[in-house]
Amino acid sequence: MRNFARLLVIALILSCPAAVIAKEALPSGFVAVSETKMNLTAAQKFCAEKGGRLPYVGGGADALSETPPGTPVEGFGVVGDPWPDSLPKVYYWTGTGSTLGKKFAYVITSSRNKVDAISSGADPDDKENVLCLPK
Repeated sequence: MRNFARLLVIALILSCPAAVIAKEALPSGFVAVSETKMNLTAAQKFCAEKGGRLPYVGGGADALSETPPGTPVEGFGVVGDPWPDSLPKVYYWTGTGSTLGKKFAYVITSSRNKVDAISSGADPDDKENVLCLPK
């Protein structure tokens, strides 16, 4: 019965990626998760109100041009690490922008169950998921 309940929870998380993740289910170190997707400004405000901030890519760099394997992604490990089991595989905002042409922001996602920090043309007005680290 316990395995069935666990499978049911996993199925619900995978079918509803924007669903609320219980605080207990957050990976160690995260202080908050939003119930809805937000644009970058709202995500930054949300984290500040919760006493936190968005995770940085590249060791706290304000802006990057690329994220090769081995680039640190706060709270997630490094690009190429296995994706954290307790997190739905969706896009999450970071506090790091892109130096490419326009003012794009980096988002964190998974590809083939690996952490993949990308500057996928995430416009600050796009709506993405939000996880907050402590300040």
